[in-house]
Amino acid sequence: MISSCLESLCHCSPPYIDDVIIFSNSCSQHLLDIHEVLFLLCDAQLTVKASKCVWGASSIEFMGRVVGAHGISIPHTRIQSFRNYVRPVSQKQMRSFLGLVNFYRAFIPSLAMYTKSLSPSLIKTHPSNIVWTSEMLSDFDSIVSCIYEHFSLTIPTPEDVFSLSSDASSKGVGGVLNVCRDGVEHPVAYYSRQKRAREEKYSASELESLGRDSITFQSLSHWQTFQGLHGS
Repeated sequence: MISSCLESLCHCSPPYIDDVIIFSNSCSQHLLDIHEVLFLLCDAQLTVKASKCVWGASSIEFMGRVVGAHGISIPHTRIQSFRNYVRPVSQKQMRSFLGLVNFYRAFIPSLAMYTKSLSPSLIKTHPSNIVWTSEMLSDFDSIVSCIYEHFSLTIPTPEDVFSLSSDASSKGVGGVLNVCRDGVEHPVAYYSRQKRAREEKYSASELESLGRDSITFQSLSHWQTFQGLHGS
């Protein structure tokens, strides 16, 4: 209902189920955008609850992320919970941890490489109580460290020039999408996946080719929502 109601304003107010966010380039434009959104909601006989609204904010928490003029970041409370996260001792707890981590996968470089040793513990034939190996412990700590160190991403603009770096290693493959501003590269998103069965047998030169060609193409496809990416 809300999606069809605000379809004409997707450039400044993309709805998500029953949540609405309005973003603008200036205060004056923001007032106009708010007026347009409220007019369309009123015309569709929809109402908003004032106590749940936040107006004129420079940043706001939306869908588990903090969105603002300087970028998108993981909420501070969530970062702290990751930092203090107790290692899972059961399959249920591991599934919960990996699900939460996957929700923030765009923020975590090489995530698939780190989850490779953790995911098998969810297989039904494995013991219900997690038996931690040194590799699992290392990968778990790496995930937590990555979230603490890479909790913010840049929001690209139509004027930005994109660059993409991709790589393949013995544990997996991945890429990072950057924008360059004042000679400094800023990450927009990360992408990674585990190697497929046939890729496990690749030589060093074949892995290099995989990272340069195949993963570059897959990364471009993964990030095709960013306008102008293919053109740059």
